[in-house]
Amino acid sequence: MRASRAGAHVSGAERIVDAAAAPAAAAALVARALGHDRGAPDRVRLSMDALAAPPRRLPALPREVAGTADPAAAAAAGIAALDAIGVAGAEVWRLLTTVTGMRGAMLVDPRGRRLEPDPARGVRASAMDADTPAPAAKDHRREARILATKVAHGPGVLAEACISDDPGYVHGYVVAGGRYLRLDHVKAPGATVAGRPLGARVIVLAAGADPGALIDYLEHAPVLVTGL
Repeated sequence: MRASRAGAHVSGAERIVDAAAAPAAAAALVARALGHDRGAPDRVRLSMDALAAPPRRLPALPREVAGTADPAAAAAAGIAALDAIGVAGAEVWRLLTTVTGMRGAMLVDPRGRRLEPDPARGVRASAMDADTPAPAAKDHRREARILATKVAHGPGVLAEACISDDPGYVHGYVVAGGRYLRLDHVKAPGATVAGRPLGARVIVLAAGADPGALIDYLEHAPVLVTGL
């Protein structure tokens, strides 16, 4: 499901279900699009695709909680985690907090130089879910770990950093060195950048890795995350 207003992204979500569960899953996704806290969309698109291959099962990344009290502390913790694996943490954090409104993630090298083919659109991750039933209401933390787990297993991925673009959800995460670090209070409630809700994702690709191979994996390889 993809929802937008005046061409700008409002919300998106997806499920992997068997055919019998598809009607109920579709109805739930449409209801979610129409009730999002970013406001009512003027366009909702829903599509269904048969999987070409059985989904790969991946264990959820182990989670740690930084317990940061404010955006400055969250930035310091996130930058430190990235710096520790040889990534330019300050540059990644600058992108994370100044670029917003993209449908997908930024893709950068370890120095923070952008690599995605379409900088306005970014790189989307699709075809993922958990292997257990989804709750009726949106669960930010669960969905973040599903996304982060798929991304972390992509070819050439070194790290990922995320701040939710939902205005009322003020948490984010950094994945580095095989660990998922949740960061609390990464932004103020309702924070904006250039009039749009603050929030973005940055995926860091190893030097010399093939962006095309990662993009193909993110967009097309079906994944079910276990252990949530």
